Amino acid sequence: MEMTTTEKIKLLKDRNGLTLGELAAKANTTRQNLNNKFGRNNFCEKEIRALGDVLGCDVEIVFINRKTGERV
Repeated sequence: MEMTTTEKIKLLKDRNGLTLGELAAKANTTRQNLNNKFGRNNFCEKEIRALGDVLGCDVEIVFINRKTGERV
């Protein structure tokens, strides 16, 4: 089963030894806001890229056409 975005971010947060508050501060948001987004698993692309940057990760968001296999 595929991990949710929230699960991936939490895993990377833990691997980087960060608390939720530390991750939020480095991503220029509040702990409460980030916790709410975790609860809803609701992140926009800009937020995902900012969190990836804080976590030292590149982010790829790819759409793959099911009929042709084209990656966009």
